[in-house]
This record gives sequence, C-alpha cells and structure tokens, in this order.
Amino acid sequence: MVRGRGDKVVTKLNISVVLVPLTRGSIIIYSNKPYYVLSYSQSTFRLMELSSREVVNVRLSDIIRGNVTVPSYEARCVENQGLKALEIVIGSDRYVLNGMC
Repeated sequence: MVRGRGDKVVTKLNISVVLVPLTRGSIIIYSNKPYYVLSYSQSTFRLMELSSREVVNVRLSDIIRGNVTVPSYEARCVENQGLKALEIVIGSDRYVLNGMC
C-alpha cells in the first residue's frame, strides 16, 4: 500500500519467511513417495526416491507447494553383503541404501 503524505511517500511491505526443515539425510514424503534428501544447492533439492533409487532434482518452490511431510521413521547403519548400508524403516516399509553410511 502506498500513500502520499505531502512530500513523503509511505510504503508498507509484508514479508513472509518459509523455513524448510530439511537437511542432508532427511526422509520426506513428497508426491506420496518416500525420498532421501541427498543435498541442497542453489534453491534445488537433490532427492532419491527410496523404492526405485531414482535421483531427481526438485526446486525449493515445488517442495514448499508440494505438501511435503516428514514421516516417523527409524534409520540405522547395518552390514549388508559385507558393506555398510543405511536401513530406513517407515511404518512397515523397509529400505536399504548400500554405501550410504
């Protein structure tokens, strides 16, 4: 809103700040699929879909608009075929990511 007051101009600004609670290693549900957050750079998240292991780049604005949820999950390092692996359990679903520990 801008109003003139004599020779002065008064401007009113509203600023919204959205905090996205995601870091490398977070597990999220995005587009009804579980993802592992690999990295964040220049307003883009690099995500790995846990079922297919497909890696996708998603813009921050899409994350904010996409109804992202953080599920209740357990994550731990385990030995899998002689390699260290990250085991993620979300409800009754179990995912093993080799070389991620």
